[in-house]
Amino acid sequence: MIIGAGRALQIIIALAAMRLLTHLLSSSEVGNVYLVLSIISYFSLVLVSPVGLYITRRLNDWHKGGILLDRFACYNIYVLGVSLSVFPVLFLVKGAFGIAAGISTLGLCSLAFGYIYAGTWNSTIIFALNMLHHRLSFVVFSTATLLLSLFFSVSLVKLYGSSSAMWIAGQILGFTVAAAVSLLYLRRKVSYVVSFARVWKIIKKPRLQGIAKFSFPLLVMTFFMWLQNQSYRLIVEKNISLDFLGQMAVGLGIAAAIISAAESLVQQIYYPIYYTEINTSDGEIRRSAWNKMAGVIIPLYLLTTLFVSFLAWHLVTVLVDVKFREVWIFTVFGAWVEFGRIVTNIFSTVAHSEMRTGPLAKPYALGGILTAVGVYLVSFSAAHAFLIPAVLVLSGFVTLLFMIAGMRRIMKFTVNFKAIKMAVLLALPFPLGLLVKNNESSILISCAVLLALGSYFLFAQYLLYRRPACAKGGV
Repeated sequence: MIIGAGRALQIIIALAAMRLLTHLLSSSEVGNVYLVLSIISYFSLVLVSPVGLYITRRLNDWHKGGILLDRFACYNIYVLGVSLSVFPVLFLVKGAFGIAAGISTLGLCSLAFGYIYAGTWNSTIIFALNMLHHRLSFVVFSTATLLLSLFFSVSLVKLYGSSSAMWIAGQILGFTVAAAVSLLYLRRKVSYVVSFARVWKIIKKPRLQGIAKFSFPLLVMTFFMWLQNQSYRLIVEKNISLDFLGQMAVGLGIAAAIISAAESLVQQIYYPIYYTEINTSDGEIRRSAWNKMAGVIIPLYLLTTLFVSFLAWHLVTVLVDVKFREVWIFTVFGAWVEFGRIVTNIFSTVAHSEMRTGPLAKPYALGGILTAVGVYLVSFSAAHAFLIPAVLVLSGFVTLLFMIAGMRRIMKFTVNFKAIKMAVLLALPFPLGLLVKNNESSILISCAVLLALGSYFLFAQYLLYRRPACAKGGV
């Protein structure tokens, strides 16, 4: 209930942020925001995320041993190094390829540095609170991050001009303040302190074999994951226009915001339980834990995807400024792009459970290459507005199919098809939203439709959640 109530508030704030972003900035500046975030996500996904996943896997053990803060102190050196690496890399890349033409090289590097460093620590510390079962504080700090980031972004845009740089700078300020306060809170909640002697001992003789074995395959995987999920923005900017990128990114972003909110809520509830249960040498217990988690989560995601697909027009009418109303078709595609992504992530946790992350690279490599090549080729077509999102959906499902096949070799899991069928049946009322004509783009009409079908959607989610999370009928 705590996490659910907090996440509901966070969804409202996130959607309000999207409305303000599209109202305050032009299409090209919105495109710049998404472009810069794609560049930043390369460093975060490829270099930070693999080590972060290792920390997640070991966090409970380190906490029990009283060395979690020591490990965080060592991790800080790594995060700082990755953040500083953006300066030489982006200076060379921007000079060679001319990416993010609307922002100066120094400005791009500074924004990337601040966003990676502050964003990494914000997510790391606040997520650790949830993993250690401090759920109320986790909700408070997560919500505070969104509120502060939105407040600073709007304030800087109003004070210094409607630019993407000001909006992103506001996000960085929000991350920084919330991370600092949450760190102070975490230190008060644990019964141990940082031992600088132990930290220095680790720095002098780091034992990186375990981290490298776990993280290197993830580094390869996350590069291709970035290629699949983010590289299209750079191609669209170069081959089409920044304005079209802004339009498409907003449409896809609406679906991503709603489905990612559902994903985050589910992860916040289930992942602490799941990672605690798989912290055992008993393979049968780990398999049972995965079956139970996936049996609940996948149907919930499918129902959310169907809701967004059928209500896309009304969602766009309510959530973005009038100049972006025609992006609803991108929202439909975006719902299925996100479904492929988050279900692939669920199956990838099999590798995390078994500490065998090597097989993760192949599915993402295929999906990433298919996305980059496919988007590049269709970007020259007159039908690129349809073909580019279609390529993103196709590559997502190719990745999913190969991920299922690869994880099946590691663990003989089961999929709860009965619950999936139930999710499809519960979604049958959603097409009624298509029957409501709203040619004038009335916010009141769309709000009424979303209120009616949204209430039913929450009830349907509750019915799915209450079903037994066993894998009966699975294969």
